[in-house]
Amino acid sequence: MRLAAASLLALLFLTGSGCMPGADGISERTVLGYLDARFGNSQIFPNEIHLYFSTATPQSNRAYLGGTWTVEKERAVLGEAGGTIVYRFRAAQVNLVMGAPAPIRMRVRLNGTLIAEDIIRDKDLYTLLTQTDYEEGVVEIEFLDPGVEVYAFTFS
Repeated sequence: MRLAAASLLALLFLTGSGCMPGADGISERTVLGYLDARFGNSQIFPNEIHLYFSTATPQSNRAYLGGTWTVEKERAVLGEAGGTIVYRFRAAQVNLVMGAPAPIRMRVRLNGTLIAEDIIRDKDLYTLLTQTDYEEGVVEIEFLDPGVEVYAFTFS
């Protein structure tokens, strides 16, 4: 599912705030900028190009960057090919709001298994995975090209 770029900001404000699980246990929206996000990385370096290291054992409802990223106020921008984001969630559907100045290839893994490959072409809401029930899992997104702009995870 993809939404028009004008609808993205409205979506972010309507889907809640923070990244702690809701009353029903489903992961809530997680912004990937330094202003509102909860990263699992030990430290975030605002507005600086920095090499981040992800983890093999992520905590729930935390985003872990891997690779060279610049974390800005409301987004993170990948500086070099091969960057990753790892997130442990509980949901039936995982979405990521992201954009790209040029086509960017990505791979999506669920619990270590490759489940999708896609190309990011526009600023949009991208559905990373859909499950039949609300389950806990670890999603890893690998970007094969630099320049992706990631804004927020949303869940349902």
